[in-house]
Order: sequence, then C-alpha cells, then structure tokens
Amino acid sequence: MLHLSKTQIEKLKNMANAGRAGEIQAYSRYEAITGHIWRCACKARENENEQLTKIRVAVNIRDRMKPPLPHGYFGNAMLITVATSRAGELMSWSLCYASSKLGEPKGFSMGTQILQSRAGLGFPSTVQILDGERKFTWAQGALGFDGKGFIIPGHDEDGSLVIPLSLQAAHMEAFEKFFYMDI
Repeated sequence: MLHLSKTQIEKLKNMANAGRAGEIQAYSRYEAITGHIWRCACKARENENEQLTKIRVAVNIRDRMKPPLPHGYFGNAMLITVATSRAGELMSWSLCYASSKLGEPKGFSMGTQILQSRAGLGFPSTVQILDGERKFTWAQGALGFDGKGFIIPGHDEDGSLVIPLSLQAAHMEAFEKFFYMDI
C-alpha cells in the first residue's frame, strides 16, 4: 500500500496545477494523485513512448444530465469513462498534462440516451479493505488485477491517504521508487 501525507498531496496538487492555463478549473486532488500514479506506472513498466495507455475514470455526472436529475434525487450519478494518452507523453510531460487527460472525459454534457445505454447497476465493495484485511475462505485475498487501485482516507484522520494498488511484482519496486521520488 502506498501512503501520502497531507503535505505530499498538496505538493502533487501544486505540481498538477503549475502548468495549467488560468481559465481552466484547478485540477482536483483526485486528478493530481491519479495522474501521478498513471505516469509512475508507465515509467515502472518501461512502456514504449508510442504505446497507447488507458485509465478508467469515474465521472460524476450529476450536474451534466440533460434533462437534469429530479429535485431530491438520492443516489449516485456517475459514469465510467476512459482517458487515453501515449506513454511517452505521460512520462516526459508534466503532471499537469496527465491531470488534464483525466479531466477530458468530464468535459461533456449527457443526454439520457447515453445513460440508458450503460449498465443498470454496479457496486464494488471495499469493506474488507477498509478494515485492513481481506478474508476469503480459501486463502488470504489479493487486490484484483494488474493496474487495479483506489484511494481511501488514511487511518490517522490527518488528511493523509492510503492507496492500495496491484501491479505485477516485477514492476512494484520501480513503481514505488518513481512514486515517492517524483513528489
């Protein structure tokens, strides 16, 4: 698991927003951290510069629905989209670039026909991870598949974050080196 202190998070946000054009909304904590993870994964995997790389992004569509959601709607309104980039661009350009690529899928409005074409239900559970353990009847659990990860609050309630992340064992040492060295 990766750990980010509140200070490291702020540094990543500042790095992500350093090259941002003034009229563009500031990149969020999520965009800064996820962009940083995406860049570090490309470096650790030694992706070829021209290799197309993708990352799935959950987008809040609550304010993008046309027609809008009914007043008093209770529930999530999100859509899973995909951000793409050439690995070489992610690795050589700034964190601002990676954060901007994550923001691209958000820059749209949605009609109900797009939403109706999506799956009707989907809900991952982090219950076992949040208590610090994953338990299965046959063995100690694992985090899923290569490239699977998410961001959760740190245990100390000090603004820190914990990032469980699954990468191939051959890439983890290099990933951790880039992850902390590049902050």
